[in-house]
Amino acid sequence: MEIWGLLLTPPGYASGKLPMIVYCHGGPIGGVTYGLFPQFMHIPGQVDPYPTEAMASAGYAVLFPMPRGGSGYGEAGMRTIVNSWGEGDYRDIMAGVDAMIQRGIADPDRLGVMGASYGGYMTSWIVTQTNRFKAASTGASLNDLTDEYFLSDAGDFMIEYFKRPWENREGYASHSALTFADRVTTPLLIQHGENDRRVPIAGAWKFYRALKQLGKTVEFDIYPRGGHVLFEPKLEMEQMRRNLEWFEKWIPAR
Repeated sequence: MEIWGLLLTPPGYASGKLPMIVYCHGGPIGGVTYGLFPQFMHIPGQVDPYPTEAMASAGYAVLFPMPRGGSGYGEAGMRTIVNSWGEGDYRDIMAGVDAMIQRGIADPDRLGVMGASYGGYMTSWIVTQTNRFKAASTGASLNDLTDEYFLSDAGDFMIEYFKRPWENREGYASHSALTFADRVTTPLLIQHGENDRRVPIAGAWKFYRALKQLGKTVEFDIYPRGGHVLFEPKLEMEQMRRNLEWFEKWIPAR
């Protein structure tokens, strides 16, 4: 498949290796467009939790991959990840990372990954599959896929991809990051709204508790009154600040 994406670089960048943060989009039927178009800015008052413009200004490249399963590849492309989240889409994202390294843009020793909702799922999944990233931030993330069927306000959504949990036990377990929590080596920041009905906070608690018990480097930020996205300006500012500082801590740009 031909997979596309967008790359944001620091102002005035001409050449040389940069620390790079991969931004996994939501959906999974989501995506990005040309220009600075935050995927979570749908209505006034809602802002993207990842301050990509500030990250670029701080010296980071930001890669916006468009893996299979998302928008831009038609209905057939969307169906390529039925019962296979974290398979082909994961390989597509990593192919984008490899392409940026091969072009001399990304420093392979200074890679980060982030995303919320399905992007949070992908971020949590990625750090269970590889140790190539030096820092990660996962937001509103699906970590135990059965939670999304039983506890979410959109539980029927999961049937389209995995059927019902009792009809596909292996599929749910084998594609859940929680199943592979013991493999994580990347420092992980978990962010979640306490009143998230789309992706209930129970899954974030499960992943956090597992990682803490395993002695992993993990921090958990809970945003009071927050839903699947945040609307209170002070909470939005704090979430953005935390994400920028998290990557500056683990992957210094300068």
